[in-house]
Amino acid sequence: MRVVEVFDSIQGEGPQQGRVATFIRLAGCNLKCSFCDTPYAQKAGDEMPISDVRDKMVVARECYGSDHLFVITGGEPMVQAPDLFMLLGNYFARSAKRANVAIETNGTIAPSRELLVRFTPKFVVSPKKGNVNAAALKALALADSDFKFVIDPRGVESFTMDEARAIWNDLELPASRIWLQPMAKDKKTLGSAGRWVWEQCVKHGVNYSPRLHVSLYGDKRGV
Repeated sequence: MRVVEVFDSIQGEGPQQGRVATFIRLAGCNLKCSFCDTPYAQKAGDEMPISDVRDKMVVARECYGSDHLFVITGGEPMVQAPDLFMLLGNYFARSAKRANVAIETNGTIAPSRELLVRFTPKFVVSPKKGNVNAAALKALALADSDFKFVIDPRGVESFTMDEARAIWNDLELPASRIWLQPMAKDKKTLGSAGRWVWEQCVKHGVNYSPRLHVSLYGDKRGV
């Protein structure tokens, strides 16, 4: 399994923001977005035995408790779907409790039915402008998922409000599963863009996704 890093931190975005979590960042991505905030994860990464990653999960559960959150992110985790399936199988074989797993995905690769039925992971789906796979998004919308749209008021790098709304209306998503996040990699931009996106969330009745780690550390890796 190709892994970039494994670390403990606080989830700074989306539906589980504020929770302590173990992040497992997998290597490789099927997209090359110019605005990617983790470009280092687009590369090959280091080969790590699945059993080693599993052992890190077991240690984290023993430290934090049986309901500890694991965030599998990237890159794009679904490009390593077979290894991901094996990792969860290995972990569950060593744990009396099912893991609280959230998979962060760009929504271009639909999960297999076997993955959904056997492990019931949560998905946080963040579609990317210019790379929308309608069929995969519909499959993910039927799973245990939330959708996070990164908003760029100019519509240059990511979605405008109208573009995001068109997607969530097509998927018939309830407001409770929709999160809007400002496009920002530094504290200054987060402050200005965040206020505008906050107002849009109030206007449209959807959830606001901050970037808690950016507000504290800026564009720093591993937090």
